[in-house]
Amino acid sequence: MNYFLLIGLLLFTGFIAGNMMYHKSEPGERSEKYPINKTVFIIGKITMGINWIIIFLKAAGIQPLPHYQSAGLTLLATILVYAGFIFVALAFIQLGKDVRFSKIGETRSLRTSGVYSISRNPMYLGFFLVCLASMLTVPHIINILCGLTGIYVHHLMALSEETSLHNQHGNMYEEYKRSVRRYV
Repeated sequence: MNYFLLIGLLLFTGFIAGNMMYHKSEPGERSEKYPINKTVFIIGKITMGINWIIIFLKAAGIQPLPHYQSAGLTLLATILVYAGFIFVALAFIQLGKDVRFSKIGETRSLRTSGVYSISRNPMYLGFFLVCLASMLTVPHIINILCGLTGIYVHHLMALSEETSLHNQHGNMYEEYKRSVRRYV
C-alpha cells in the first residue's frame, strides 16, 4: 500500500466532494445547459471516474489491472497527485461562490490573479495531473484509454467555457488569453 499516494488521493477527492456539497445550488438556480454534448460529457465523467478509481485501488494495495510495477513511476504519480490537488484547491478557493459543477453558468467576475495568473484552467489542469498519475501508476490499456478519454472530453469542456468567458468579458478575456496559457 502506498500511504502517501492514498493520502493525496483522499485529500484531492475529499476536497472536491466537500466543495460540491458546499456549493450545491438551490433548485432552479442552475442552468441546465451542458458545456458540451450531454452524451460526450457523461462519457468524459465516467471515463475520468474509472481512471481515478483505478489509482485509488492501486494506492490501497489492490491490483485493479495487470500491469508493470515501477516504484519510480509511483513516486512520480504521487507528486502529480499532490500537484493536482494544489491546483484544484487553489482554483476552488479563488473561485469561491463562482464554482460551477457540470453546467455552464455566468461568472460574476473574471479571475486573472493568483493561480489564474499561471493557468487559465487550473482546475482542469489538476484533474489532468491526477489522470496522468493514474496512467503512470497503472499503465494498462484500459486505464490509459479511460484517462485519455477523460482528459480529451474535459479539454472540450475547457474550450467551451473559454468561449463562454469570451462572450461575457470580450476584450478583457482576450487580453488575459494572450498573457496566460490554457493549462501551463
